[in-house]
Amino acid sequence: MPVDATDRAHKSLMVTVPWSAEQHAALVCFLENVTSPIPEVQRANILQLHHIAHQSGALLAVLKILCRGDGSYSQSVRSAAGLITKQLLQLNPSLIDEVDVVAVGEVLIGALADPISSVHVSVGLTVASIVRGEGFTQRWPAFSRMLREISQKTFDECRRGVSLDEESAAVRMLHGLATCIRIICEECSTELRELMQTDDPVSIFLKELLQQMLQSATVVWRGGATGSKCVAAVLLTMKSCFSEGVFTLDDESDALEEEEEESAWSEGPSVSTAACNIRHHARQLHEETCGIVRHMCSCGVSPERDVLLAAVEYLNTTLGTNMVDSVSTHSAVSALLPHVLHCVHSQEEESTAVICLDFISNLAVGSAETLKGVAREAADALFCCAALSSSVLSNVSAEKAERFPSNESSVRPVASKHKQFIDTAEYSDGDEITREHGGSGFCEANNSDDESSESSTALRAALSRVVDIMSSTCPDELIVHLIPLITSALTRAASSAESLKQQEGALFLLSELVDELFACLHESFLVHISSKCWATLNPNSTSPQQLRYQAVRCVTRMAAGWAVSERRTASLDESLSSPAVLRLLGVVASDASDEEVQREAIRSIAKVTLHAVDSCNREGGAEVLASSLSGVIQGLICTLPSMQLAARTATYGSLSEVATVALGSKQEQLLIHDDTVMCVVNALGNRGYHLTQVLQQDGETHGSSNHAIELISLLNAMVEFVAGASRSVLKQVVAPLTSLARMFLNRYANAAEEVTATVEIHGADIATLFFDMLDNCCCSLVSDNELLRPTGESAENALLLQNVMLGTSHEAEQHVVELCARVLEGSHQQQSAEVELRRSGLAFLSSSLRFADDPQIMSEMCRLCLAETQRVVSAEKVVSNALFCMGLIFFNILTSCNAESIRVLSETMPPCVVESFTGTLRNFITSPRVGNRKYVKVNAFTCAVAVAALQQMGHLHCGRAHDLLTVIISDSAVSMPQLKNHIEEQYRLLVMLSLIFSPEWGPATPAITQLVVTFTAAAPEELGRDIQRRWAPPVHMS
Repeated sequence: MPVDATDRAHKSLMVTVPWSAEQHAALVCFLENVTSPIPEVQRANILQLHHIAHQSGALLAVLKILCRGDGSYSQSVRSAAGLITKQLLQLNPSLIDEVDVVAVGEVLIGALADPISSVHVSVGLTVASIVRGEGFTQRWPAFSRMLREISQKTFDECRRGVSLDEESAAVRMLHGLATCIRIICEECSTELRELMQTDDPVSIFLKELLQQMLQSATVVWRGGATGSKCVAAVLLTMKSCFSEGVFTLDDESDALEEEEEESAWSEGPSVSTAACNIRHHARQLHEETCGIVRHMCSCGVSPERDVLLAAVEYLNTTLGTNMVDSVSTHSAVSALLPHVLHCVHSQEEESTAVICLDFISNLAVGSAETLKGVAREAADALFCCAALSSSVLSNVSAEKAERFPSNESSVRPVASKHKQFIDTAEYSDGDEITREHGGSGFCEANNSDDESSESSTALRAALSRVVDIMSSTCPDELIVHLIPLITSALTRAASSAESLKQQEGALFLLSELVDELFACLHESFLVHISSKCWATLNPNSTSPQQLRYQAVRCVTRMAAGWAVSERRTASLDESLSSPAVLRLLGVVASDASDEEVQREAIRSIAKVTLHAVDSCNREGGAEVLASSLSGVIQGLICTLPSMQLAARTATYGSLSEVATVALGSKQEQLLIHDDTVMCVVNALGNRGYHLTQVLQQDGETHGSSNHAIELISLLNAMVEFVAGASRSVLKQVVAPLTSLARMFLNRYANAAEEVTATVEIHGADIATLFFDMLDNCCCSLVSDNELLRPTGESAENALLLQNVMLGTSHEAEQHVVELCARVLEGSHQQQSAEVELRRSGLAFLSSSLRFADDPQIMSEMCRLCLAETQRVVSAEKVVSNALFCMGLIFFNILTSCNAESIRVLSETMPPCVVESFTGTLRNFITSPRVGNRKYVKVNAFTCAVAVAALQQMGHLHCGRAHDLLTVIISDSAVSMPQLKNHIEEQYRLLVMLSLIFSPEWGPATPAITQLVVTFTAAAPEELGRDIQRRWAPPVHMS
């Protein structure tokens, strides 16, 4: 831009500022003192700032100083003006309304390219505030005229410019123009799309504006100028244009075309035409941008870092579109790729390498053939980048240890995955209904924690993505070019720091690809690498920490590859079989000399176990695996007392995952010996007892919070081991476990006593896990099937549970069932009370009905469940558990015919309560709002049948009994099939239905008949005969 034009622009800004010379001088003086360290001056500055913020013309006066880059004001004053601009916009946003964008736009755009960071950032904030204000659509014509004039003027100056260096007026104006357009795209993308879709000239204008900007950038670059920042700004503007959706390169598939055709019929042809024109303009702009990238990468000089990264970011945005296979994209990528690989290979700073690696990842997904053409160079770059990343890994590990655990989800209860109908999150035809403890997301958080531990930096995460994708799209190229580099690095002696970095990087890369490509790798290579890992992890090895860490990861991934591979040779089995690797990891986990390596070994035990169990289920070998796994677990338990908090917590997490797969209900043969399970439960119980005592005594310290976090992690593991333990083990441990739970719950449930803030924060999570643990004890010792067909053993176990869980060591104490009810009673006082706490508490109360038949206890349970169903905002899983619990109570009363129970129930549920509850049940069954919450609907249906049966027997009284029967009849065909594969629930429902069935039930008869046939075919013979006896007269069975 000519100097006289700049002067005219500044003069126009001065004309709009209504401040006197004295006011302007005072403002400059104020700006000179903004950074003063003197307290009195600082206080005066604050007062003056608030005064200025409410003066007319204040923002314009500050902008005049901020944008004046001709030396009239010092850099410190202009930087202070940038700071004050941000403060003024925060204190009084209405000041932006005084800015006439047409009058001052050229000055602001020029200042967006100011070399002073605080200046162009503050001007950018001002421009953003202007464009995102109300009425953008009405102000767009003025914006567009201003942008068109400045763009044309800039293009003309660039074409005839003699000197186009970074400081020239034309280059700076182009830089500012590009930044301004980028801000508009980012702040007003929605408004721009709407304008383009309803007004085709807007689309044409934007295309022409961006094309002229690209042409100006081409002139600058071809002129041999040093305007790299300017060209980078243009490329980043194009990136924002597409990433923000102002223009789109995708065809949006056939569905969009059909939608456009429909729109064309209903709204006129302009809608479809506008969409086609926008896509056409987008392709034109993309082709021109790719042309710039191709030109600057093919001129024999490597682009400067700013331009290179901007080009990479642009292509990263467009590689995922339908233009990935276009000639323009391919030529730009082919020209840019060697420079990207050189950038990665030359060990630039980490952030640069990450952006370049993301580019390679996107390329491997969308254009693998292009990447295969430079596979050798790509392998070299990846290897060098892996070596670079090894130098930063050690800086992260200490920080991770200090902050452990790193997020709140890490201290939430784990979702246990064991049986029980009442917690089912979803029913579907043909699917088994399984129990869902929790749902807090802990398992997902744990998985992400594991992933982050494997990729401790952004650079390593980017490397992982590249190798993972290339393992699928370019496997042969990786094997041909990368494996030799890995082999060479691991064969040489680590005699220097550089060779150590290369070895660690090699192990890291191999860890990322070995499980995917295990079957493709030569056996001798696998044997050599496994031997290297074993030697590195030998207790007598002097290998550095980073190398040992990667050796743990590598041997774990190799064991995973071995587990799914069909290769079974003696040399591989000796070092890579699951039992062998488990024993190795057990040795490493027992060594506390390096905590990070120890934690990785502990976590890896769970990963190897997962693959080992899958392999065992396919091929056998349970006894060998059980022996190895039990030995490793006992070793962990022996080492547990000497571990630090992070290692102990990792141990609890690993034990929890191991128990889930090795003791799960799907295992025909348990893979952890009883003596090992007993050892784990006792050790966790003793540690839990200590932590519970400490929590009740600790003041509010950081240590008390750590104790709570550890107890939660410990209980997560305990829940899984109790769920999978044999009855012989549970009979021995149920009493001390119940005592432990009672010790915590007795304090937590008594709101009158003072509890520490730590318990107040984490208490709900801890109580949730205690209830889950007690629930698992009940379900394991007395199964659902044994409730209907009691055996001598189940009767003994029920008596044991009754003595343990309904007993106390002192008369003044409450037993755990009472404590559970009291905790739930307290939670009902808060609408936002912990969902998981209420879910687990109700699940335990339902399970306690296996041994608790006291009428008063059942009355209290019934009252709590009623309250839960009446919540204004209810949680689905909690309501489902409440309905299930009430259904069990009603069934027990119907079948026991206990007069005291019937009397207490009628007092708990007088006619008014029954009528209200009947309406609630009808709503759950029929309301469309329930939608796909089938588990709530089915439990409500079963509960409704129970209420109807109690009314039929005269135990409950309600004037709306007929309405409830009508709902049951009409919904039978929907709800009954949802009980498929659940024998106990089918039996209870059929027994209760037999008490109320009558000839008027014609519409429900087919569904009932089908349920009877299904049940008798699958149920134990004794139960089948009972149902046939009950239903043979009223229902004809084929």
